[in-house]
Amino acid sequence: MPGMVRSPTRPGSSWLDRALAALSVGAPAFAAGVIVATGVAAAIAFPTMKTLDPSLPGFAAVPDHWMIAAGRVMAPIFTITVAGAVLAMALATLAWALQVLRAQFGVRVLLVRGVALLLTLAVAGHLQFALLPRMNANFATFLAAARAGDTNAALTARDAFDQDHPSSGREFGAVAALALVCAGLSILPTRRRDRSA
Repeated sequence: MPGMVRSPTRPGSSWLDRALAALSVGAPAFAAGVIVATGVAAAIAFPTMKTLDPSLPGFAAVPDHWMIAAGRVMAPIFTITVAGAVLAMALATLAWALQVLRAQFGVRVLLVRGVALLLTLAVAGHLQFALLPRMNANFATFLAAARAGDTNAALTARDAFDQDHPSSGREFGAVAALALVCAGLSILPTRRRDRSA
């Protein structure tokens, strides 16, 4: 209508702001989801394989073939899962950085979210680039030695793998929990108020 003044566009109403907001919630939620789903898969695969009690002729030098069968299936899934979680958290951190540049939120809110995101990314990164490669290498050594009939070498490699197993479980759980915290912080109504109002 003539004489009507249009109100200025509210902060955060552009397509980019909406995309960043969605990514801030969706990426950490995805990271937590794939970690939890993989944990559930492992919780099903290992007991099921133990119940089946398979015998693997190629690994006669070592016992507990059910662990070998389940581990051989789950090992690449663990690696892919953590890689996906790292990528998701990297995207969430990128979204946070762009929101910082666009000054969408108060400094305190951005600082809390930033610390949570970087902590999650650090734990996931350690899991992906330090712990899992070492565990995968020990598992591969164990398999090779077992196939070759070298029981001592196989058991040594398995012991090294087992030493890292508790740490990997804790880090998987930490990534899932921290990612959920990041998603929750992104949902909270934390937009900076317009002081001119």
